[in-house]
Amino acid sequence: EKALLDAVRVRTNGRGVDLCVDLTGRTDAIAIGLRALRTGGTMKLVGSVVPAGDLAIDPMALVTRSLTVQGVHNYHPRHLHQALELVTDAKHHEAISRAVGARFALDDADVAFRAAHERAAHRVAIIFR
Repeated sequence: EKALLDAVRVRTNGRGVDLCVDLTGRTDAIAIGLRALRTGGTMKLVGSVVPAGDLAIDPMALVTRSLTVQGVHNYHPRHLHQALELVTDAKHHEAISRAVGARFALDDADVAFRAAHERAAHRVAIIFR
């Protein structure tokens, strides 16, 4: 946890991230994501669809850091199916691929974040293989 938060701070010059999307639904991951947010940042909770226990949140931190926490659940299972089709459809993949200026392997994620931060490429993609 500390290493991840330190890495976020280094890569964002101490600012924190604008947006954190949690797909896990794990309260420990959500807590880390909240700490990684910049002042005015937003946390989107997508994976919290089954009971996971309580999450301790300091309301003062939400207020003084102007954080937004939003649950995202108003989708139909067909939307997930459509999203997967979009990602795997060759026509759409070509269009998405043209929009990406630089690609990096997962092992080079730190280089990718630096490139995005320095605006070395219009869009940066980290390829998971």
